[in-house]
Amino acid sequence: MLTFGDNTVVSDFGLARNTTRDDSRLTRTTAIIGTEEYLAPEQRGRGSRATDQRTDIYMLGRSLYELLTGDSPSLVNDHAIAPGIAEVILKATNESPARRYASVREFADAVREYRRTLAT
Repeated sequence: MLTFGDNTVVSDFGLARNTTRDDSRLTRTTAIIGTEEYLAPEQRGRGSRATDQRTDIYMLGRSLYELLTGDSPSLVNDHAIAPGIAEVILKATNESPARRYASVREFADAVREYRRTLAT
C-alpha cells in the first residue's frame, strides 16, 4: 500500500509483469506467488488456475482488515473492528469462494453502504 497525500493505493509490489504471452519467464500454472496471509484458500496448493475475481476479493478483504486495524490479516479478528464492517470483511474473506462477494463492485457497494450507515 502506498500513500499519496490523503489517498492510499494498493500495489502488486512487482508480482505483475508486462510481457508477451509466449515469454518463457511466465509463472508455471501451479506456482504459488504472493504473501501467505493474503492468499485465498483456492490459491494454496492449486496455483493460479483455480482463481477468479473472488480470489482478488479475498485479498481486498484482508487488505481492508489490515488498513482498519494495523494488524496482520493472517487471522481476522472480527472483534477488532466495528460489527458492520466486520460482516463485510468476513464475507469477502470467506473460505468458500461461492460465499464471497461475486464481484469487486458488489464488495465496494457493501463498503459504501457501511460508510453510508455511519453518516446517518
